Amino acid sequence: MIKIVFSFFLLIGINPLYGQHIEQVLRDAREHHELNLQEKLYLHLDKPTYTAGETIWIKVYCTVGVENLLSNLSGITDIELIDPAHNIVSAIKIPLVMGMGIADIQLNDTITEGSYRLRAYTSWMRNADEQFFYDRTLHISNGRSDNVLTATTLHANNEKGTTYAVDLKTMSGVPLQDIPVQFEVLHNGKVVEKKKQQTDGGGVTTVLLNHKYEDAIIRYSFETPEKLTINKFIKPLNIRTQNCVQLLPEGE
Repeated sequence: MIKIVFSFFLLIGINPLYGQHIEQVLRDAREHHELNLQEKLYLHLDKPTYTAGETIWIKVYCTVGVENLLSNLSGITDIELIDPAHNIVSAIKIPLVMGMGIADIQLNDTITEGSYRLRAYTSWMRNADEQFFYDRTLHISNGRSDNVLTATTLHANNEKGTTYAVDLKTMSGVPLQDIPVQFEVLHNGKVVEKKKQQTDGGGVTTVLLNHKYEDAIIRYSFETPEKLTINKFIKPLNIRTQNCVQLLPEGE
């Protein structure tokens, strides 16, 4: 009985100290949050996909804290358009007024078709990790200048590497025969290989990619009979299995 009573009074004595410790932890957490506010960006676009020559209209919202209140910490937002080869093709700075701003990016008629990234951040956000940046994928087509149907397939895979077949046709389905095609392998932002091929009677050509560059990007270009230069990208698949045929998305 004495032990029980002693334990009871011991708990009474400890609880106030424990409560004070919790209050101190909460105060420290609150002060840390106030000194390290995290901004977040939201970009509202006028539509999900775009075509060469169009304008990307953007409305920016910059919020802060868990309540997502409009932020007045930053007065400028950086917005970048990044191509499939990870190059910044457009970079703008727009002013923020009470956490809001508007912007536009004009797409050139000759822009390469593919999946682009739209990235945005403030100077305040750069104090933290890039994982807090706004980043989204945006598909841009080039129907104004292409007028060409292209298809890429995984043709073969062996010890030499992976072979991709590129099929070029007109919009009416006529093969583009005997067309020179320039291939460039981009690895870590650098051109590591250049190859020149030519389409056959069916409008098909192939390119061999060494296994050591399977995480690279293939850029290829060719000239149409109308003397228009077309640029496209292939994102190779990391495949180490038996030979197969698989359709790959163009410009991805």
